[in-house]
Order: sequence, then structure tokens, then C-alpha cells
Amino acid sequence: MSTTSNRRPRIRRRHHQGPSIRVDRPMPGFYRMRAHRGGPWLPVILYLSPARDPETGQAMDRAPALLAIADGREADPYEIWTRLHPIGEAEYRRLCREREGVIDTDLLSSPVRI
Repeated sequence: MSTTSNRRPRIRRRHHQGPSIRVDRPMPGFYRMRAHRGGPWLPVILYLSPARDPETGQAMDRAPALLAIADGREADPYEIWTRLHPIGEAEYRRLCREREGVIDTDLLSSPVRI
């Protein structure tokens, strides 16, 4: 019995929607993410915006800045990039509609008595 085999090793692939993303290069588009394990899917959009002068607000002659909106709030696209799952625009809009009626409460700043 030979210990070598001509068969290729099996590669396990996770089932996901959309194309895989490159970890080293955030790309504009529609995404979803979870804020914590088991939490609801949150809509995320990454987009390019002209670089602006912080004092005057005027557009500058520089490369556009990559910005992110996660669940209606500004986010750092480079911090959340590796947790994003690509989706289509229709799915993004559906998640936004679902999240419209949700009120987020910060329990550390405003605790609720039980």
C-alpha cells in the first residue's frame, strides 16, 4: 500500500453570497455585517468621496477618500472591512428598511431597570 496519492487535497469552502473580497483592498459597494456574534445583519455601504479641506470644506486635488456608513452611522472602512459580506443593492435597501424602526439603546450610558 503506497503512502503517496495522486489525489488533490480537499478544500473546504464556506457558502456565501456574492464574490469573495480581498482583505488587503477595501472596495466601494454594498455589504452587510454583524455588530456581534448572532446579532442581526446590518447594512453597510462603502463609497468614494472627493477629499475635502477640513478648514474650508472645499474639494481638494487628491485621491478620493473611502468612506463607510454602517447601520446609518459613519464608520472606519478599514476597521470593519474584514467583517463585511458583499450583497446587491436590493438586499442593502431591504436591510435599511428593516433597520428603520429599530431603536438602538446604549445600555452603559442609559441603563434600564428590570
